[in-house]
Amino acid sequence: MSDLLRAVAHAPPLARPPKVGDVVGDRYRLDSTIGQGGMGRVFAAFDLRTEKEVALKWMTSSAIFGGERERTVALARFLREARIAARVDHPNVVDVYDVCVEVGSPYFVMERLYGRTLRSRIAQGPLGWDEALEVIVPACRGVAALHRAGIVHRDLKPDNIFLCDATGERQATTKVLDFGVSRASAADTSTLTRTGAILGTPAYMPLEQLRGAAGITPSADVYSLGVVLYESLTGVRPFDSHGVADQAVLLATSNPRPLEDHVPSLSRARIAVVMKAIGREAATRFDSVEAFVDALLAADARVARSPWPYAVAALALLALAGIGVTARRDRDEPSSVATAPARSHDPARSVEVDGVASSAPPPTLEPIDLPTPESLASHASPASASRPRPRPLDEATPIRPDAAVSPGRAPDLESATTLDPTDF
Repeated sequence: MSDLLRAVAHAPPLARPPKVGDVVGDRYRLDSTIGQGGMGRVFAAFDLRTEKEVALKWMTSSAIFGGERERTVALARFLREARIAARVDHPNVVDVYDVCVEVGSPYFVMERLYGRTLRSRIAQGPLGWDEALEVIVPACRGVAALHRAGIVHRDLKPDNIFLCDATGERQATTKVLDFGVSRASAADTSTLTRTGAILGTPAYMPLEQLRGAAGITPSADVYSLGVVLYESLTGVRPFDSHGVADQAVLLATSNPRPLEDHVPSLSRARIAVVMKAIGREAATRFDSVEAFVDALLAADARVARSPWPYAVAALALLALAGIGVTARRDRDEPSSVATAPARSHDPARSVEVDGVASSAPPPTLEPIDLPTPESLASHASPASASRPRPRPLDEATPIRPDAAVSPGRAPDLESATTLDPTDF
């Protein structure tokens, strides 16, 4: 146990939790409350030294009180969340600036974010494919950075993916939040988690995590991100039940509802990538988050390169052109072969000249050779070269939120489930 954890564990807690208007640590003024979770309360704060807006996450008293074992585990989890976030420097992972203790109550200071959670965005309706990728691809890259640092998040869900506004010189992007149940996949030798303990949100957990298997791998995060993408596109989850046991039975005995049932316009290539990510067994999923991103972008590029949309459009234009030629020729065809006034005599285009009926044959059109899709594809390169290519998705486009919030937990719509509250 670190010196900081030891100091916190043996110090008496504050007589009362902090409130708006307090100055914590002689430095951070608490301006408002912006979030409340199972482990902590998040304040909008102002750093009096640097004159910078920050967010301060304070460990709640309910997490501190209890027996010595419970108190020590809760403190260790809270402090480890701060350390994990501080240890991964990536634009798609929330930044942590400081970890402090105020008379036995720990808190950490992180960047102030403006925007909303993905949960809030989904509540307004499903996202289109392009918008969903602008959210999920940066989130995947943040999670990949965690994996490279040996960390599995284990609780990825729309509540923990934050859509940041553009502020000042910062562009809009996506941030991954909340590492309260994260664990180092290989290097973590702590005893906070016991084999069989289940931590996370059941609706976003793969089967191996629901079973409490030891050694949860990055593949669990691939599954969670796949469920998040499925929900973003449809507004519903592939499986939904009440509780861990029901969810485990569903995953073990049934298949998710096909994505095309919800979004029939989605291409097969895109559907295949999403469904592979939420495969029942870890071996059937992508072997890494990077592979998941590569497959998403490849599926997107295949749709953009397909010649058939252009072929269909060209054929339609040619058909319309043919109709226009026929109409024009019909309109320009003379109704008489002489200068003398003629009167229509027969609907079959016969005319009468000086009292003698003469049959005028209908106008004929030369045949038009319609191009084949192959010929269109072979001649499409000049047009394709001038056509704007799909924009790289390394950076999200600006998102226009309807509320300003910070990286605290959103209201617990899908609260994390801990079957064993005494062990991590």
